Amino acid sequence: MNHNPVPEGYTGKLAIISDSYSHLEKSSAHFFIVKKVNGLTIAESGTTTRIRNRGRGFDLNPVLEFRKFPIQKTKLHIAGYIHYATDGQALFKDDLNIEAIFEFLPEANFYYEVKGVLSEDGSELWIEDQDFNRVNGEMTYLK
Repeated sequence: MNHNPVPEGYTGKLAIISDSYSHLEKSSAHFFIVKKVNGLTIAESGTTTRIRNRGRGFDLNPVLEFRKFPIQKTKLHIAGYIHYATDGQALFKDDLNIEAIFEFLPEANFYYEVKGVLSEDGSELWIEDQDFNRVNGEMTYLK
């Protein structure tokens, strides 16, 4: 079940965080997503893309999720992976998955994006702000 990261009744200031993608090809892309905000599972772009692309075969059209979250010390569970148009492709392709927990204090009314690089030589994740700066915070890699 997906949760809203903004608690019911919260009336304070908010920020926005978006998933992102790169290396788009006809049937795959590198996805960089938020899986959880403060321990709560949220809607993420991989699942949304899979649902909206059902029946399209090998033609991938990414759909990105944006979500608001409160201005407080925030713990994001983020991930990077190659998203394929079909499940069958994933069985025979490289697995460059990476996950991390990123903890930071967001600024009010700021826009943030999950970014990353997936490579056999080393993968990396980070959060970028609306001015294209890497956000300072505590990153703990899980994979």
